[in-house]
Amino acid sequence: MSPENRREYLRTDVLISARLSALSQEELSLLEQEDVSSVLEGNVFSSPIDEIIDQVPTGSKEETLYRCLKMMDKKLNFIIEQMTTPSDQPGRKLYDVVELSGSGLKFLSETPYREGTPLKMDLIMPGTFEFKVTLISKVIRTEKLEPPKKARAGFFSVAVHFTEIDEKARDAIIETIFRKQRKLIRQEKERKGE
Repeated sequence: MSPENRREYLRTDVLISARLSALSQEELSLLEQEDVSSVLEGNVFSSPIDEIIDQVPTGSKEETLYRCLKMMDKKLNFIIEQMTTPSDQPGRKLYDVVELSGSGLKFLSETPYREGTPLKMDLIMPGTFEFKVTLISKVIRTEKLEPPKKARAGFFSVAVHFTEIDEKARDAIIETIFRKQRKLIRQEKERKGE
């Protein structure tokens, strides 16, 4: 494999959901000032659960309990956001992510995003403690899907590279990738009768 074709992270085909929006001028300004946390957190106050998790011993039953509560809290917040946000508001629509790695992803869109467009993304990561991770990405490629992919004719495949991502978010993504890889290996073993 040539050096320019090597990847920093393993990638896999997945089907998860994401919400996305182009960054506002205010958010772009904050990024230029290197105030990434304000853009990623969206002025959300820190959760009291996070403060408790920081105080309990790592690996304890209490830590596991509080991480589960945090996951439930994030799920409830997501449901409330979906129910209370008007359906015509930008960022409400869910997009299908079809390929995922620790450094980027590919999603399907009816909009042909231009190369270099910065996007704020919320990835819905079922089965991880984070559940919803927020990151900033940049469009690196947009391709129109042509038949015979009839189910998605008129859609675009948009590839993005993560430019700002919290390490907990990256860990949740990598955990999802490894879970998918383990499932594929199990299915292949079952198919072969091992």
